[in-house]
Amino acid sequence: MTEIIGHRGLPTYFNDNSLTGIIASQEHSNAVEIDLRLTKDEEILLFHDAEIDGVLVPSRTLEELIMEFPEYNLKDHHLVSRHQLGNHPVFFEIKTDGLEESQKSLLKRKALSMAQPTDTIICFDWDLVFEIRNDTTSKYGIHIANEEQLFEAKSISMIDKSMYFMVYADLIEARVFDLPINKVVAWTVNDIHLAKRLIQMEINGIITDIPEELITLLK
Repeated sequence: MTEIIGHRGLPTYFNDNSLTGIIASQEHSNAVEIDLRLTKDEEILLFHDAEIDGVLVPSRTLEELIMEFPEYNLKDHHLVSRHQLGNHPVFFEIKTDGLEESQKSLLKRKALSMAQPTDTIICFDWDLVFEIRNDTTSKYGIHIANEEQLFEAKSISMIDKSMYFMVYADLIEARVFDLPINKVVAWTVNDIHLAKRLIQMEINGIITDIPEELITLLK
């Protein structure tokens, strides 16, 4: 059955990537997708963008960011343990832009230490995902944002039967789309009619900003 995955929690009602929103999303979804970033003092901050109002996340300690941007309530974005995320499966998206190689490696290790077998570790950096394949009991997947990557992903799918594919939704209806649908998760789908078509296709998952609406399509 298709999984409905809350995009950064429950963004219609709560701040993106807030722990409060992540927990709240579990009443309206089958899973949740979150973004992991690394601060200067090597703490995990759940935040999508590399910058907060022009300030790079890895250029500040967590406490500095909290003090500098009180309006974002960043204490509610500080991830210390998997327990904070509740019982639903989690898609951990590792955000590597703005990081040095050593920092990428550290963030990868932190994600690996938290992820459970029902969770999925994903990244736009395919090489990082290839690195973790043999180091995790969790699921793993790569992001696909254009048709060129679709062609490359097809070859990968024939070799690695465990790989998941986070595919930009518009590409799924492209003529060149040819990936195993049971390994495909579409992002970001906020159109009811498109969601219905994807569910009829028996796609593995749908990442959405409106899980509270799409979850009703499964009933």
